[in-house]
Amino acid sequence: MPGKRTGTRTAWTFYLRKGILFHNGKELSAEDIRYTLERLKHSAVRSLYRWVYQQIEAVDVLDPLTLTIRLKEQNELFLQFMSTHRAAVIPAGAYEEESASGIPFARAPVGTGPFKLTFLDDTMCVLDAFPSYFQGRAHLDRVELWHVPDMQAQEKYRTLESFQIVHNYRLPDEAESTWQQVQQQGTTCKFITFNLLKQGPLKDPAVREAVYAAIDRRKLLELLDGDAVYAVDSFIRQTDIEPPPSDPVQLRERMKASGYAGEQLKLCTISHYERDALLVQSILREAGVSMDVTLLSVEEFKGERRLEADLLLFSIMLDNDAELRLIDLYKSMQHHLEPSSKASVEQFLHAALQEPYREGRAGLLQSIERRLRDDHVLQWLYGKRLKTMYHSSVKGIALDSLDWVQFKNIWYKP
Repeated sequence: MPGKRTGTRTAWTFYLRKGILFHNGKELSAEDIRYTLERLKHSAVRSLYRWVYQQIEAVDVLDPLTLTIRLKEQNELFLQFMSTHRAAVIPAGAYEEESASGIPFARAPVGTGPFKLTFLDDTMCVLDAFPSYFQGRAHLDRVELWHVPDMQAQEKYRTLESFQIVHNYRLPDEAESTWQQVQQQGTTCKFITFNLLKQGPLKDPAVREAVYAAIDRRKLLELLDGDAVYAVDSFIRQTDIEPPPSDPVQLRERMKASGYAGEQLKLCTISHYERDALLVQSILREAGVSMDVTLLSVEEFKGERRLEADLLLFSIMLDNDAELRLIDLYKSMQHHLEPSSKASVEQFLHAALQEPYREGRAGLLQSIERRLRDDHVLQWLYGKRLKTMYHSSVKGIALDSLDWVQFKNIWYKP
């Protein structure tokens, strides 16, 4: 689906390839893309890159294979957005058909990829090869994706016997040489943001700075004690740093000197990050900070309940779509920044979206980092390099921008 920009850089014309079929046999057309984008634009659901949907002014279908997307303002990352899974095209009328069939589209989605979904529940997803895929049939006939909670704690040899590919799993030291491991290009970065909308101790810059310093990242890494985990102080420059040593006694004295009087702070995160939250709670308590942890579901965390907390703990995946993800993060953070910080971030974001060169955008995004760090409202915790483990009989391993294995290219050596 090649695209062409206009001179004002606010309109994109796309020319579609002929003969691309959906899994239901329908041929992809410009109307399907219009339907997809209009649905996203008017959705009430808080989702990743929602701000991009809102920039779409109109989608004009010129003929069955040509359309122009007009934006309200310049966005140099729009083509990158259109290449993400968040802009995945669905057939026109798909959600109207859902009402008729009674089966939610999310449980039985229809796309144009090399595999089609044939089964889905809370533990397993089954994908069967789609013979009419426009880039050629996949080598495998079927792929099963299993969700195994606390997999690292399972019996390791039994685990290795059950699967051929394991995502985000640490290879045991005693594993047989038939297993190999590839480190993915992207990383996951955990961080904490300070909610300045809430009235409380953190509205005081001195208290905020003391709490910021009390989050001892060296201690956190020691407690995590896992491979591929490292300290960072930037989303843009993903380099391993050495956190400075800290003295718990000095940190407690600094907290008292800041004016903090022992008020209880609330840290909010999603249930999946409970361990990280409890470790941060333990570290802050050593520094004399009273801390309570609230766990929410992912959907609840997207809403307003998270803003009842003083501190928010979350993560970001830094892969080929890192620019989009960072802008999405900063737009979300603007909801709980003070007016001066909010205005500064908005200025840099506006400039970044109009900057045609990646290096220029990186500089502007770093300026946002510096502002948020200087205001002590963004604290990095650690980065984690993700790994995929696979049996030596598996061939054709390659990773896409989301660091998922490209199942289409996999084959097994006899």
